[in-house]
Amino acid sequence: MGEATEKKIVLAARAAAKAASRSAAEAHAGSEDYPWRKNPGPYEVFVAEYLLRKTTYKQAAPVFIWLVEEYPDICSLAAADEDLLVSRLKPLGLRGRAGLLVAAAREVCRNHGGRVPCSREYLEALPGAGPYLAGAVLSFGCGERAAIVDTGIARLWGRIIPGAVKRLYSPHRDPGAWLASRTYIEHFKGNPDVGNYILLDTARQVCLPKKPLCKQCPFKKTCKARHKTLG
Repeated sequence: MGEATEKKIVLAARAAAKAASRSAAEAHAGSEDYPWRKNPGPYEVFVAEYLLRKTTYKQAAPVFIWLVEEYPDICSLAAADEDLLVSRLKPLGLRGRAGLLVAAAREVCRNHGGRVPCSREYLEALPGAGPYLAGAVLSFGCGERAAIVDTGIARLWGRIIPGAVKRLYSPHRDPGAWLASRTYIEHFKGNPDVGNYILLDTARQVCLPKKPLCKQCPFKKTCKARHKTLG
């Protein structure tokens, strides 16, 4: 990435943070419709992110509610009957999800006294985790100014800043998307979880792959692709 491209990304992400800060209350109004957003701690976010991978919020919600009631902490999850988890998580798809969740829980329980640590390096290395899950736990569960990037957020940044995103379908390895998200959350005026929820919800509900709802977008004044035909 060249210096000119970095500068373009930083300036555009700062403008996006300013726009999101102004619309934070309105944009975040419906966030508590999701059970993992009600008084979340690192454990609840940890569980939610494993469940949400490659599935929908609607599918994940009842499984999340059951799981955190049945296993209220990381060590009870580590001791779970894996066959039961496989059965209860089967509607979400993604073979191996239950095994990865239990393996990660066992690792945390064994090494961190039953508490999910607020450490990006540690979280990224857990079975089935990675940069997005680590950032989500840090931002939503620990209250830190941690960047997040998934496919939807990468698409959002690619439209706001044309040419910034080169790896739309492997966003965890895209330096432009991560630079944009880091700059954005550093300059967002307000709680970092709200700032990142605005990114997630805008990407999922507004900046759709086809026929984006540009008039509803909190970034419409800074988005370079707003008036173009988007595929």
